[in-house]
Amino acid sequence: MGWPAFTAGSYRGVTRAVAHFQPSYGECIYSCKEAARRMIRSAREVIAIVTDSLTDLDIFKDLQEACSQRKVPVYILLDQSCAPAFFKMCRNVGIRLDDLRQMRVRIITGTTYYMRSGARITGEVHERFMLIDGNRVATGSYRFNWTDGKLNSSNLIELSGQITEKFDEEFRILYAQSLPINTLGPPSVRNSGIYDHLLLKHSATSSPHPARERPAELACLTSTPTRKPQTVAGQSFCEPSTPDCRKANPVSDTSTINEDWTEAAANAGGDPGW
Repeated sequence: MGWPAFTAGSYRGVTRAVAHFQPSYGECIYSCKEAARRMIRSAREVIAIVTDSLTDLDIFKDLQEACSQRKVPVYILLDQSCAPAFFKMCRNVGIRLDDLRQMRVRIITGTTYYMRSGARITGEVHERFMLIDGNRVATGSYRFNWTDGKLNSSNLIELSGQITEKFDEEFRILYAQSLPINTLGPPSVRNSGIYDHLLLKHSATSSPHPARERPAELACLTSTPTRKPQTVAGQSFCEPSTPDCRKANPVSDTSTINEDWTEAAANAGGDPGW
């Protein structure tokens, strides 16, 4: 979509830093959030964000205005575990990412570690920074969610000048390692919401029978406190004709792919395309 034309090693100005703390006891109590919004509004060439949480509606509306009205390319890299909360926010306000032509949202994870026992552990992304026009950066403990915007104490360091070259390079590396979001599909099905658990793009060769196995859903996290965290674990299903399946699961309504689900898909007027 576009990126500032900085060559490797090019001079970007004298390095400067401005610190913001929240809550602040000056003119604005939410100094970190206001500093981030001010930087987004001043962007003219590109906005690149790496974060583990983006559920603040004010921040997202500023990003939407930048890409829709000012035609500023917006790149967002989200930690995989927090991506469902972002998509839920978009769905609640009626925003479809397909309609934002100047915005790209992708998911990233930490490093994957393989143990001697064969177990695999994947880390999370704790980096938080926002690159503006290739020569300004906002980084710190502040997260783009409601709790950090209103409740938590946090800090935000606004950097400019030559130091931003390192953040530019880091974002390019993370973007190359990120995975795209699969938002394609029949419009009637895509808008119905019954396939929200398939937001992540899965390889076609990962399973020879994709219709018999439901992909594991990610933890649904949100910045608004709730009584119980909503987590859904992936479940495997076997052929209904096998004896083991009848014994372990005699009632068919415990399956994700049941008659109600099929009827919902038929009412939506679309084909899942599996």
